[in-house]
Amino acid sequence: MGDHLPDDLLADVLGRLAPRDLASSRGVCWSWRAVIDGRRLLRADLLPLSLGGIFLLVTSTWFPPLFSRPWTGPAPAICGDLDSFFGADEQRVLDIDFCDHCNGLLLLQEAVMNPATGEWACLPEPPPPHVPELEWYCQRRLAFDPAVSPHYEVFLIPELPGSSRTTLSPLLKQSEWPPSPLFLHVFSSRTGHWEERTFVREQGGHPMVTVADVQSHHLFYNADDHCCTFWRGRLYVQCQNGVVMRINPSSGTYHLIKQPMAMGANRNTKFYLGKSKAGVYFASFVYCQLQVWYLDESCYRQPAWVLRCDKNLEPLLQPWRSYQERNGDGPWRLLYLDEEDHGARYYDDDGDQGQLEWSSDVEDGATGSNGDDGKDDIDDSWEKRFWRGTIWTAFLGFHPFKEVIFLHLSVQRGIAYHLDSSTMQDMGTLQIDRRDTTQRISLPFPYTPCWMGMFPEND
Repeated sequence: MGDHLPDDLLADVLGRLAPRDLASSRGVCWSWRAVIDGRRLLRADLLPLSLGGIFLLVTSTWFPPLFSRPWTGPAPAICGDLDSFFGADEQRVLDIDFCDHCNGLLLLQEAVMNPATGEWACLPEPPPPHVPELEWYCQRRLAFDPAVSPHYEVFLIPELPGSSRTTLSPLLKQSEWPPSPLFLHVFSSRTGHWEERTFVREQGGHPMVTVADVQSHHLFYNADDHCCTFWRGRLYVQCQNGVVMRINPSSGTYHLIKQPMAMGANRNTKFYLGKSKAGVYFASFVYCQLQVWYLDESCYRQPAWVLRCDKNLEPLLQPWRSYQERNGDGPWRLLYLDEEDHGARYYDDDGDQGQLEWSSDVEDGATGSNGDDGKDDIDDSWEKRFWRGTIWTAFLGFHPFKEVIFLHLSVQRGIAYHLDSSTMQDMGTLQIDRRDTTQRISLPFPYTPCWMGMFPEND
């Protein structure tokens, strides 16, 4: 019917729809999508197009705090009252273990929630896996793009246990991994049900390996729990043998891409897979050497990693050796959920209820040294402490819209490294309890708030 309506009339009709219905209408046909995009009917201010902060899964907190800076947008980056979620079950049988995030939605073990709107929906119990021996070794991954559809999908991605943890059958150990066809259970918010889907391996890519090969790979334990990202309708998952699996839900296929390998990579090498300005990025950190690549997919069946940054950060990190004496909060602040004292609300680390209007777009003009002076001024004692691990650096994620990578220094301070200018920027303190020296960050991820309503009814 839309093909027979003048564009002006069609735009007038579509413009009367709610944002979630308008986003869904983009998938009806190419002419509707052209009108919606050409007339900019879908409000950009509702889409996850700005950085709202970085959620941190910290060992000393029961719910992830939000590391953020003052927000200048039209709506708060996170709802100030999450009682509707946590008050749904007084005994809190809901498992709030975080699994993933995607374009403003957070994936928990038993629910999906939108922190910006305070909405949430429970997930039904998934069916048993296709391979019974791997029942307890599945990662949940989230796929969501509100500019294309208001619906989200949750994928159960099987993983392999370590050879010392579980004894697999000889037949399984000699089988191809991942298999083709690959059977995955996928939950769709459109249907409200789990379903089994089949994905066939595309030609080319990384050569076939067996389960035993994967278990014996020297990088088997390097795959971080959050090495996953969703970009242009495809899910990118870091596997346990130095491979990134690109899953294409629309075509029912997957492709294996060998991850770029840093010089000297070993079991202590830190990796991070995410998205930024040019698409899918991959970073590695070996001692003080930072390397960053982006994925060139101009040839879809032969994607290639392009080195974007190869930088020794010693000259930049050395001035931060005095982090223990830095007591100021910096431009970014830590907001945390203190249910016991304040109810299910986010507060800053001074105990005051903030307005929760926070933005975390890193300033274009970063301050700090660019390390041009070289290694001559480096404190040798600090360098030795860094190499011994008493001072260490790990990833907090990529800025989704700028070529900036977020790091933390020994869970004490957040810092931002700008790839274009090779400059370091102080963000602020990360310590929630300054007396807790065992604090660890296990699952950081940049958060892009989405203000579209995805959940018509909360269960």
